[in-house]
Amino acid sequence: MKLFLKSGYVNMEYIKNMNCTFNIIYGGRGTGKTYGTLKMCLEDKHTIMLTRRTQTQLDIINKKDFSPYLSLSNDLDFEFVSQSVTKYNTALYYAEMDEETGKLVPTGFPFAYTSALSTFSNIRGFDASYIQDWVYDEFIPELHERPITDEATAFFNAYETMNRNRELKGLPPIKVYLLSNSNKISNPIFLRLNIVDTVSKMKISGERIFIDRKRGLAIFDLEDSPISVRKQETALYKLAESNSSFAQMALRNQFFKEGFGNIRSRNLKEFTPVVSFGEITIYQHKNRNEWYVSMHGQGAREKYEYNDANKKRFLRKYYYIWDLYLENLLEFESPICEMLLTEYLK
Repeated sequence: MKLFLKSGYVNMEYIKNMNCTFNIIYGGRGTGKTYGTLKMCLEDKHTIMLTRRTQTQLDIINKKDFSPYLSLSNDLDFEFVSQSVTKYNTALYYAEMDEETGKLVPTGFPFAYTSALSTFSNIRGFDASYIQDWVYDEFIPELHERPITDEATAFFNAYETMNRNRELKGLPPIKVYLLSNSNKISNPIFLRLNIVDTVSKMKISGERIFIDRKRGLAIFDLEDSPISVRKQETALYKLAESNSSFAQMALRNQFFKEGFGNIRSRNLKEFTPVVSFGEITIYQHKNRNEWYVSMHGQGAREKYEYNDANKKRFLRKYYYIWDLYLENLLEFESPICEMLLTEYLK
């Protein structure tokens, strides 16, 4: 596949040449997502914004010994240093040795800045006209991580802060690379972009690439990475066993299962659509007290786009939906429907 190099690692040039503004890349661990993306940006001589979800995560990679650029500096034979710009972010520079002090000193303009999504609002107002690529690493939280309040809106606001009006001036938009392992399909970015069903269908059909030119969106599933195949025989995955949920996520891109249950196929002609929320629609049977949740949403009386404000409105008016679920009176077209309902309403 063109999606992978002969070495087995992800082919970031192929992804870049798809020419989409927003690129979502998720896949098995060790497939070269971060390394390949940062290497491509260095070779293109692009100044980037490198982002992690939380300030704690960012503070760690801001230290040189834990920087994702450390292996790149060794492989490509260059030195780098970082300098604080604000309390919340740093700038990374190529460096040279000062003969008098014996210390590395920065040279030229930064090749990267760092930031955390959770504190990005604190650095609004800066001039980001020189940033060409945004690399948002590990954008899908692990199951044990705490959510960021209205996380998707924080992502949109961060992009707006950096991109500003450059497109109105005839300039290309900042290209975004969202990188992650397959931790949780009901993550804030997937939910807000309404692509949970798209990603689920990609899994079922075996598609590895999805392109939506109208939205400037590309999705890449790295399940077939030759690296993942070889990693099956390494110590950790022998210990975890190939059929464990961890191995399924790390090697075969299977998102962690999230409590699926009352799944049935029903004839929608027997039901009346009541309300749509996000990607799901809730139906009531025309003659019986039966309820059904489906991805098909034509004809619903009310529709709510998924966001925090609409969640409050929905819960106030349709409070009984959660009661129906707890009483096991809701049936679901697919496991994804149940997962989405519980994610929307919790």
